[in-house]
Amino acid sequence: MIGLIGLIGLIELIELIRKILIVMDETGERGRDMLLNHPYGAAIAAAMNQLAEKSDFSGSVLAAKDGAVLFKQSYGYASREHGVLNAPSTKYRIWSITKLFTAAVVIMLHEKGHLDLDQSIAEISQELSVFDHAITVRHLLNHTSGIYSYTDSEEFARRGSKLPLGREEMLRHIHQQPCVFLPGAACAYNNSAYYLLGIIIECLTGEHYETYVKRTILEPSGMYHTGLDNNSSIISSMAAGYSWDRDVGIRKSEYVDIETAFSAGGLYSTVEDLYLWDRELHAGRLISKRMQEQMLTPYLDGYGLGWKIEGKHGRRRVGHSGAYRGFRAEFDRYPDDNATVIILSNLDAPVEEIRDAIAAILLQ
Repeated sequence: MIGLIGLIGLIELIELIRKILIVMDETGERGRDMLLNHPYGAAIAAAMNQLAEKSDFSGSVLAAKDGAVLFKQSYGYASREHGVLNAPSTKYRIWSITKLFTAAVVIMLHEKGHLDLDQSIAEISQELSVFDHAITVRHLLNHTSGIYSYTDSEEFARRGSKLPLGREEMLRHIHQQPCVFLPGAACAYNNSAYYLLGIIIECLTGEHYETYVKRTILEPSGMYHTGLDNNSSIISSMAAGYSWDRDVGIRKSEYVDIETAFSAGGLYSTVEDLYLWDRELHAGRLISKRMQEQMLTPYLDGYGLGWKIEGKHGRRRVGHSGAYRGFRAEFDRYPDDNATVIILSNLDAPVEEIRDAIAAILLQ
């Protein structure tokens, strides 16, 4: 035991045990009974019973307030072919919620003095030297770069997203299209910007994007069920993606080469892991409170540094959504109420009604 403590470090060991106990308590039967006995938990359960049946919802839901999980439940099938049910530990593609982690890494690098947010991206990496030198890291973060977003192309959606495109080809595809506006002049949601941020992270750290995200965010947060999806790895407890077809009902979702999503949308996670991320942010252990204020300050069209900021139920809501072939995801924080709603679904159908119903209960 002494050797283990010497290896890991006493502080790290205590923190790891604390996180394990939290997860064990929240996932046990005793924890489930406690959640359903809470007035908010019971109200959310009643609402979910109706909404899940109404929308044929398939996925996992977690709702928390003041540092306590008040509701955590799963519905439907992770694999309809094999009859495997979804569970709170089921992994789902989170698509654009990935951007929150990419933005966090960039901000952490900024706080460590490795880059300036107002630095030209062309000066950071030789790969990016072809882009307008007026485009800064901040422009990429808040969707004001004006760079063409590669997912806006009908050809990419129809054909390109299915092909194993390498980085060189992806960069060429992004750069060969004209910019849609001057840097900082407007705001347009941009997947290309976050793809480029992944390249910047790798250039500055000398590590692969996933390796660095794991080392600096996922492992310190105890998020051992989150990672970067690819086309070949066997990922345990991973949900299959399904889509809704008006004529035939639920069917397998259309194939996509997930590696083209990279740092813009390539991560998978669980509701339990995302809640650990929520707690790390709330505690300010990874990103300082000062930088979190900047991160959550809207610039144009309600976007901060990676985060969407808007009003809902008379409160400030910050977070992000993700949606593409076979999956829907919502990660919403109400920072002034210390409340969180996390929804991960493996059925490509709207989840906004569920999200808003849960939030309305939490914020009473």
